[in-house]
Amino acid sequence: DGGDTTKGAAGRMVDDERCGTYQLEGNEEGPLPFPDGTFDLVLSSAALHWVNDLPNLLLEIKRVLKPDGCIMFAMVGGSATLHELRSSLLLAEMERDGGVSS
Repeated sequence: DGGDTTKGAAGRMVDDERCGTYQLEGNEEGPLPFPDGTFDLVLSSAALHWVNDLPNLLLEIKRVLKPDGCIMFAMVGGSATLHELRSSLLLAEMERDGGVSS
């Protein structure tokens, strides 16, 4: 089955006997094309480190998760990758909030 392409996002619905899943390939810079509280689980594998606005994407993921929903993600390990992620998050928080929380 072909899925809807909503707000410029290309996706496809995959039917399964147990449950349906949705694969989204789209622009992470804008709002996700789903209503609040849509998903029990959001998965990402080796993709979050490519996102330019990670704090905004994480807020969008939180928005589309149901209460007590879960995000699971995998990232490339190593000190360089994790250092870049930490630096990006710290800079974003400093720009938005004028400081860094502990």
